Amino acid sequence: MVASRLSSFLREDDMASRWGGDEFVCLLLEVGDQADVMRMAKEMVEHIAESCVLHGDVLRVRVSVGIAIFPAHGSSAEILLNNADLAMYQAKGEKDRVALFQSPEPA
Repeated sequence: MVASRLSSFLREDDMASRWGGDEFVCLLLEVGDQADVMRMAKEMVEHIAESCVLHGDVLRVRVSVGIAIFPAHGSSAEILLNNADLAMYQAKGEKDRVALFQSPEPA
């Protein structure tokens, strides 16, 4: 259900892939700025969280989204994925369940 809703939400040139048991990675191409990405992620969370019925039970899925943007948050796929993962763990504590990667402050 999550994969189906995710796929139906993304634009034609965007890509989604299952990364692990309950983790998905989305590659969004041609995004405007951070505000556009944050707005789209919040809409994605709401879309996926809509209730559904499974075997007579009403279910709601809670989603947390971590965002890393190339090149500001990493110059390789490995770094971007790591930074998006860090942001995702931060998003779990956010009201809207979405967080943009924040570079650590220099010491």
